[in-house]
Amino acid sequence: MPTFDLRLAKEDFHFSAAHFCAHGAQRERLHGHNYTVAVGVRGAAAADGFVIDFSEVKAAVRAMCR
Repeated sequence: MPTFDLRLAKEDFHFSAAHFCAHGAQRERLHGHNYTVAVGVRGAAAADGFVIDFSEVKAAVRAMCR
């Protein structure tokens, strides 16, 4: 059975994270970075012809990014 590779990237799949690094007694200032997320899905089509319900994938990724 053939498999399909799908990639899903949406404008609102993003999050921000803050950190600082410590080097001995010196510490950087707290600062952040912005990240974007893309999701790859691989699978065989089910009997209905679909690999996965994209609305479920989008909802899960948005929840993780929040």
